[in-house]
Amino acid sequence: MFADDIALVFKMVTKHGPVSPPFVECGGLESPTIADYQRTIDAMAAMRPLDIIERTPEQWGARYDDALAKAQHARYLQIRRPLESTLPGYVCEDPGAGGLPIELLAQKYDRSIGVAILLSVLEHVDRPWEVPGHLVRAMRPGGLIVVSVPWAFPWHGSPEDHYRYSPTGLRHVFKHEAIEIIEAGWRLDVPAEAGVKCIRTGRAQIIQSAYLVARVRT
Repeated sequence: MFADDIALVFKMVTKHGPVSPPFVECGGLESPTIADYQRTIDAMAAMRPLDIIERTPEQWGARYDDALAKAQHARYLQIRRPLESTLPGYVCEDPGAGGLPIELLAQKYDRSIGVAILLSVLEHVDRPWEVPGHLVRAMRPGGLIVVSVPWAFPWHGSPEDHYRYSPTGLRHVFKHEAIEIIEAGWRLDVPAEAGVKCIRTGRAQIIQSAYLVARVRT
Protein backbone atom coordinates (compact mmCIF):
# COMPACT_ATOMS: atom_id res chain seq x y z
CA MET A 1 0.00 0.00 0.00
CA PHE A 2 1.13 3.55 -0.71
CA ALA A 3 0.80 6.26 1.92
CA ASP A 4 -0.92 8.18 -0.86
CA ASP A 5 -3.67 5.54 -0.88
CA ILE A 6 -4.73 6.57 2.63
CA ALA A 7 -4.98 10.18 1.47
CA LEU A 8 -6.89 9.06 -1.62
CA VAL A 9 -9.53 7.20 0.39
CA PHE A 10 -10.01 10.16 2.73
CA LYS A 11 -10.29 12.62 -0.16
CA MET A 12 -12.74 10.55 -2.21
CA VAL A 13 -14.98 9.54 0.67
CA THR A 14 -15.14 13.19 1.74
CA LYS A 15 -15.69 14.41 -1.81
CA HIS A 16 -18.25 11.84 -2.94
CA GLY A 17 -19.95 10.96 0.36
CA PRO A 18 -21.87 10.79 2.53
CA VAL A 19 -21.23 7.07 2.94
CA SER A 20 -22.52 4.50 5.40
CA PRO A 21 -21.17 1.15 6.62
CA PRO A 22 -20.21 -1.53 6.09
CA PHE A 23 -16.91 -0.27 4.73
CA VAL A 24 -14.88 -3.12 3.24
CA GLU A 25 -11.24 -3.15 2.19
CA CYS A 26 -11.12 -5.94 -0.36
CA GLY A 27 -7.93 -7.98 -0.33
CA GLY A 28 -6.16 -5.69 2.13
CA LEU A 29 -4.12 -6.38 5.27
CA GLU A 30 -4.84 -5.46 8.87
CA SER A 31 -1.22 -4.32 9.31
CA PRO A 32 0.14 -3.53 5.84
CA THR A 33 3.60 -2.29 4.96
CA ILE A 34 3.00 1.26 3.79
CA ALA A 35 5.40 3.01 1.42
CA ASP A 36 5.77 6.73 2.14
CA TYR A 37 8.23 7.85 -0.53
CA GLN A 38 8.58 11.37 0.77
CA ARG A 39 10.44 9.99 3.81
CA THR A 40 13.09 8.43 1.57
CA ILE A 41 13.27 11.52 -0.67
CA ASP A 42 13.87 13.69 2.40
CA ALA A 43 16.44 11.27 3.83
CA MET A 44 18.36 11.16 0.53
CA ALA A 45 18.30 14.96 0.33
CA ALA A 46 19.80 15.11 3.82
CA MET A 47 22.73 12.97 2.62
CA ARG A 48 23.68 15.26 -0.27
CA PRO A 49 25.51 17.97 1.74
CA LEU A 50 27.75 15.24 3.19
CA ASP A 51 28.31 13.89 -0.34
CA ILE A 52 29.63 17.30 -1.36
CA ILE A 53 31.86 17.65 1.70
CA GLU A 54 33.36 14.17 1.53
CA ARG A 55 33.37 14.10 -2.28
CA THR A 56 32.79 10.40 -3.01
CA PRO A 57 30.93 7.42 -1.53
CA GLU A 58 34.33 5.70 -1.16
CA GLN A 59 35.42 8.39 1.32
CA TRP A 60 32.31 7.65 3.35
CA GLY A 61 33.36 4.03 3.77
CA ALA A 62 30.81 1.83 5.56
CA ARG A 63 29.00 4.96 6.73
CA TYR A 64 27.73 5.52 3.18
CA ASP A 65 26.18 2.07 2.87
CA ASP A 66 24.58 2.38 6.30
CA ALA A 67 23.18 5.85 5.59
CA LEU A 68 21.91 4.78 2.16
CA ALA A 69 20.17 1.71 3.58
CA LYS A 70 18.51 3.76 6.32
CA ALA A 71 17.39 6.40 3.82
CA GLN A 72 15.86 3.83 1.49
CA HIS A 73 14.14 1.86 4.24
CA ALA A 74 12.78 5.05 5.83
CA ARG A 75 9.84 4.84 3.42
CA TYR A 76 8.47 1.65 4.96
CA LEU A 77 5.94 2.08 7.74
CA GLN A 78 3.94 -0.57 9.55
CA ILE A 79 0.56 0.85 10.55
CA ARG A 80 -2.25 -1.27 11.93
CA ARG A 81 -5.64 -0.54 10.35
CA PRO A 82 -4.46 2.55 8.45
CA LEU A 83 -7.95 3.48 7.20
CA GLU A 84 -9.52 3.55 10.65
CA SER A 85 -9.44 7.34 10.98
CA THR A 86 -11.30 7.71 7.68
CA LEU A 87 -13.67 4.74 7.91
CA PRO A 88 -14.08 3.75 11.57
CA GLY A 89 -14.88 0.08 12.02
CA TYR A 90 -14.01 -0.89 8.45
CA VAL A 91 -13.72 -4.59 7.64
CA CYS A 92 -10.53 -5.91 6.09
CA GLU A 93 -11.31 -8.94 3.93
CA ASP A 94 -7.88 -10.52 3.57
CA PRO A 95 -8.14 -13.99 1.98
CA GLY A 96 -4.70 -14.85 3.35
CA ALA A 97 -6.01 -14.38 6.89
CA GLY A 98 -9.40 -16.07 6.51
CA GLY A 99 -11.21 -13.19 4.80
CA LEU A 100 -13.33 -13.60 1.70
CA PRO A 101 -11.91 -13.26 -1.80
CA ILE A 102 -13.65 -10.68 -3.99
CA GLU A 103 -15.61 -13.32 -5.90
CA LEU A 104 -17.29 -14.51 -2.68
CA LEU A 105 -18.10 -11.16 -1.06
CA ALA A 106 -21.77 -11.35 -2.06
CA GLN A 107 -22.24 -14.48 0.05
CA LYS A 108 -21.59 -12.42 3.17
CA TYR A 109 -22.72 -8.92 2.23
CA ASP A 110 -25.50 -9.44 -0.37
CA ARG A 111 -25.90 -5.88 -1.69
CA SER A 112 -25.01 -4.20 1.60
CA ILE A 113 -21.46 -2.79 1.27
CA GLY A 114 -21.42 0.99 1.45
CA VAL A 115 -17.79 1.54 0.41
CA ALA A 116 -15.56 -1.02 -1.32
CA ILE A 117 -11.83 -0.22 -1.31
CA LEU A 118 -9.20 -1.92 -3.48
CA LEU A 119 -5.70 -0.61 -2.77
CA SER A 120 -2.83 -2.21 -4.72
CA VAL A 121 -4.99 -5.31 -5.16
CA LEU A 122 -6.25 -5.37 -8.74
CA GLU A 123 -2.81 -6.09 -10.21
CA HIS A 124 -2.79 -9.40 -8.29
CA VAL A 125 -6.27 -10.57 -9.38
CA ASP A 126 -6.34 -13.35 -11.98
CA ARG A 127 -9.52 -12.17 -13.75
CA PRO A 128 -9.87 -8.43 -13.02
CA TRP A 129 -12.62 -7.96 -15.61
CA GLU A 130 -14.90 -10.01 -13.34
CA VAL A 131 -14.34 -7.80 -10.28
CA PRO A 132 -17.03 -5.18 -11.12
CA GLY A 133 -19.73 -7.84 -11.32
CA HIS A 134 -18.68 -9.34 -8.00
CA LEU A 135 -18.73 -5.92 -6.34
CA VAL A 136 -22.16 -5.04 -7.75
CA ARG A 137 -23.63 -8.19 -6.18
CA ALA A 138 -22.07 -7.32 -2.81
CA MET A 139 -22.77 -3.56 -2.72
CA ARG A 140 -25.83 -1.49 -2.02
CA PRO A 141 -27.18 0.86 -4.71
CA GLY A 142 -25.27 4.12 -4.42
CA GLY A 143 -22.27 2.40 -2.84
CA LEU A 144 -18.84 3.91 -3.52
CA ILE A 145 -15.87 2.06 -5.05
CA VAL A 146 -12.33 3.42 -4.54
CA VAL A 147 -9.47 1.79 -6.45
CA SER A 148 -5.74 2.50 -6.49
CA VAL A 149 -3.21 0.55 -8.58
CA PRO A 150 0.47 0.87 -9.48
CA TRP A 151 1.38 1.86 -13.01
CA ALA A 152 5.20 2.20 -12.84
CA PHE A 153 6.37 -0.12 -10.08
CA PRO A 154 8.60 -3.21 -9.79
CA TRP A 155 7.19 -6.73 -9.86
CA HIS A 156 5.88 -7.66 -6.40
CA GLY A 157 4.49 -11.16 -6.16
CA SER A 158 2.02 -11.66 -3.33
CA PRO A 159 2.17 -14.43 -4.45
CA GLU A 160 1.56 -13.31 -8.06
CA ASP A 161 1.66 -9.96 -9.87
CA HIS A 162 -0.13 -9.90 -13.23
CA TYR A 163 -1.12 -6.44 -14.49
CA ARG A 164 -0.49 -2.71 -14.63
CA TYR A 165 -3.26 -0.16 -15.24
CA SER A 166 -3.47 3.35 -16.62
CA PRO A 167 -6.55 5.46 -15.82
CA THR A 168 -8.06 4.48 -19.17
CA GLY A 169 -7.30 0.84 -18.41
CA LEU A 170 -9.21 1.14 -15.14
CA ARG A 171 -12.13 2.70 -16.99
CA HIS A 172 -12.23 -0.30 -19.32
CA VAL A 173 -12.09 -2.79 -16.45
CA PHE A 174 -14.94 -1.06 -14.60
CA LYS A 175 -17.13 -0.52 -17.63
CA HIS A 176 -20.30 -2.21 -16.33
CA GLU A 177 -23.97 -1.44 -16.82
CA ALA A 178 -24.53 -1.21 -13.07
CA ILE A 179 -21.51 1.03 -12.34
CA GLU A 180 -21.12 4.76 -12.90
CA ILE A 181 -17.49 5.84 -13.17
CA ILE A 182 -17.14 9.16 -11.39
CA GLU A 183 -13.49 9.92 -12.02
CA ALA A 184 -10.17 8.28 -12.87
CA GLY A 185 -6.67 9.68 -13.15
CA TRP A 186 -3.04 9.61 -12.11
CA ARG A 187 -1.92 9.85 -8.46
CA LEU A 188 1.69 9.22 -7.47
CA ASP A 189 4.43 10.57 -9.75
CA VAL A 190 7.88 10.02 -8.24
CA PRO A 191 10.64 10.57 -10.85
CA ALA A 192 13.91 8.63 -10.93
CA GLU A 193 15.90 11.70 -9.87
CA ALA A 194 13.98 11.91 -6.58
CA GLY A 195 16.42 9.38 -5.12
CA VAL A 196 14.16 6.40 -4.43
CA LYS A 197 15.90 3.13 -5.28
CA CYS A 198 14.63 -0.40 -5.74
CA ILE A 199 15.56 -2.29 -2.57
CA ARG A 200 16.38 -5.46 -4.52
CA THR A 201 18.42 -4.02 -7.40
CA GLY A 202 19.60 -0.63 -6.14
CA ARG A 203 18.43 1.02 -9.37
CA ALA A 204 16.68 4.37 -9.47
CA GLN A 205 12.96 3.73 -9.15
CA ILE A 206 10.08 5.52 -10.85
CA ILE A 207 6.78 5.21 -8.99
CA GLN A 208 3.46 6.11 -10.56
CA SER A 209 -0.06 5.06 -9.67
CA ALA A 210 -3.55 5.43 -11.06
CA TYR A 211 -6.94 5.58 -9.36
CA LEU A 212 -10.62 5.22 -10.10
CA VAL A 213 -13.73 6.16 -8.16
CA ALA A 214 -17.12 4.75 -9.14
CA ARG A 215 -20.62 4.31 -7.78
CA VAL A 216 -23.09 1.45 -8.02
CA ARG A 217 -26.12 2.75 -9.88
CA THR A 218 -29.36 3.17 -7.98
